[in-house]
Amino acid sequence: MKSCIYLITLLSLISLIYSECESPKVKVGVDGEGNDICGTAITGCTAYDESSTASKSICKTCEGSRTKSTDGDACYTTIENCETYEAEGQCATCGNSKKLLINKSACVDPIENCETYEAKGKCATCGNSKKLLKDKSACVTLIQDCDEQITASKCGKCTGSNVLTKDESKCVAAITNCGEYENDGKCSACTGGKIPAATTADSCVDCDAGKETSDGKVCYTKIDDCKEYESEGKCAACNGKVPKSDKSACEACPDGKETKDGKTCVDKTDNSSGSGSSFIYLSSSFLLCLFYLF
Repeated sequence: MKSCIYLITLLSLISLIYSECESPKVKVGVDGEGNDICGTAITGCTAYDESSTASKSICKTCEGSRTKSTDGDACYTTIENCETYEAEGQCATCGNSKKLLINKSACVDPIENCETYEAKGKCATCGNSKKLLKDKSACVTLIQDCDEQITASKCGKCTGSNVLTKDESKCVAAITNCGEYENDGKCSACTGGKIPAATTADSCVDCDAGKETSDGKVCYTKIDDCKEYESEGKCAACNGKVPKSDKSACEACPDGKETKDGKTCVDKTDNSSGSGSSFIYLSSSFLLCLFYLF
């Protein structure tokens, strides 16, 4: 069977080569008197249909890398999984459950709830009230008030004045002076020396008189010069001083010592002698250079 097909194709090519037609016309058939019918050449066509006429060429067989159009008037470069063609390099309908790109150049794997596709199989627009991920790889259930959705359960940026919860799964209304939100939208840490309101945590409030906060979460009885509290009555770090051994107060470092972190005392660094030595060394080097020059 294959040998017969090869033979027919070979004879068709021979007949094209030795036809009576003048370029750019080609032989597309034979009339009732045995004369060649000359018609317009179809790019990529290796054999013409018997129904071809001088005014309309119809291809019967296209070369291997091409696919015949529905009416046989063209041989299009084959697009994988394309069933019908619109023009060269453009598919009209895809098969095998594939989806057509916006520019119609390819048939790609479907993305659930995606309505239109762009280059490299990415989704361009979603349907069914779904939200397009930032990387355009999927259509997911919308996170309310999310402007840039990263995954099905994670938002990267909220709309307007809304803010992200701690796990970035929701966008909630902003609470004045709140710096960190729980997953239920409540405030877990405040800024500006305030703490979340007791029980409700739906606002930030001042500490009671004589108390202050270092973490925006809990108020502690104020310890002079304390910048970070460990617990009630316990200071973890001081401003320019260090906590006493029982952490109940801040005290200065002994003579000859200093603190850099407000937690421990270390020997002071004396930069004066180092600077003087450097100056003397540079001066000596300069004078030595002048000696050799003059």
